[in-house]
Amino acid sequence: MVSITKETIDAQNAILKINIPPQDYEKLVNESLKKLSKKAEIKGFRKGFVPVGHIKKLYGNDVLAEELNNLINKELTKYLTDNKIEILGSPLPHANGEKQQLDVNERKSYEFVYDLGLNPMIEVTALNPDTKITRYEVKIDDMAVNKEIENVQRKYGEMTNPDDGVIKGDILYVKFIELDEQGNIKEGGVQHSIAVPLSRFEDNIAEQWLGKKPNEYLDVELMKSLKADVEEIIHHYLKLQEHPHLNKIFRIRLEKINRIVPAEVNQQLFDKLFGEGVINTEEEFREKLKGELENYYKAQSEQLLNHDIIDTFLEKTNVPLPDEFLKRWIQYSSDKPVTREQVEHDYGRFAQNLKWMLIANKIKKDNQLNVTDEEMKEHTTRLIRSYYGLEDTEENNRMLGGIADKMLEKEEHVKRTYEELTDKKVLEFIKSKVTLVTKEVSSEEFAKL
Repeated sequence: MVSITKETIDAQNAILKINIPPQDYEKLVNESLKKLSKKAEIKGFRKGFVPVGHIKKLYGNDVLAEELNNLINKELTKYLTDNKIEILGSPLPHANGEKQQLDVNERKSYEFVYDLGLNPMIEVTALNPDTKITRYEVKIDDMAVNKEIENVQRKYGEMTNPDDGVIKGDILYVKFIELDEQGNIKEGGVQHSIAVPLSRFEDNIAEQWLGKKPNEYLDVELMKSLKADVEEIIHHYLKLQEHPHLNKIFRIRLEKINRIVPAEVNQQLFDKLFGEGVINTEEEFREKLKGELENYYKAQSEQLLNHDIIDTFLEKTNVPLPDEFLKRWIQYSSDKPVTREQVEHDYGRFAQNLKWMLIANKIKKDNQLNVTDEEMKEHTTRLIRSYYGLEDTEENNRMLGGIADKMLEKEEHVKRTYEELTDKKVLEFIKSKVTLVTKEVSSEEFAKL
């Protein structure tokens, strides 16, 4: 019978050896060959009458490989479950293992070796009042309200295309043109037109734009002209999919000036924003915007708090990972080919996300923070109600309950909802155990955090 032995390398890594004798796979292979002979369509034979021996000669090793693989998956899963071994990712063929030479005509045992990345044993020591985390309370003053009014005026203002020269606040519709080493337009070079707010140019470049009119231009070192990294310039501003060799100097030609004339603060603006007659005075308008800003910053503050909680627990919790195994696993399990360089580049972020997941799972398990079917349905109903802009009434919830039930039949939605609610429960539980220190800040101070 199939035998499995485990060799522990260290706290994060182990090796499993699985030995499969012929009596465990022969019957399975023969049955598969018989089934294949009954449905195979091979020239020279009637369908359903292809000799098993001929099928074995053509496909025997492929069938053997498939049956061995099925046996391995079944036996490894059973072994890990029976022995309560928690792993990260999935078993990988041993890094230095030799490739098996399969031969359906040779009656022999096969041994396969797999590497395991073990789930780390962690202790969450930060879950107590000694852990202090800042919760920011944003004070909405007159300056914040004035700034929001300016934003609203610009949003609902009229777009114009003046030709009297660039001023601060303008949006420039420009064309990026690659130049050659002699400063001439490069034949076959990159050219792309796009709207760029003046504020997105580096300050020294923005100053040079002031007063310029359509069809005037600046020759600049492109990668030093915008408040953006190389990736953003390549993909967003030039709309290139790859990183071709580009010359340093580009001509940026002004094709059009986009300038917004702010909307007036009057009844027409109030009605456009909130509906006819809902807001009737500038004082009511300011109070309405202040309330909306308070709600917005309350949500943003809570989001920042959640991020700070995660960062704090990552810093205070030792979560050792089998890094080399996980890097191999990322490459092995990826749907698309991934280079080692890409894995190394992204691994830090991957590792941090994995560590937080392990911490959250530990807190959930230790404190029985389970998500019920009722909670999942309530959450789904709330999402649907919000999507359609319906009020939270018993009648609406009853009507939407059937739609929620249908959505919860979909595995992907169930998984996403369960993870979202679990994360929320874990974070709320942490907030109830640590010390949250409230600090009042202005909207400007909060934006810098």
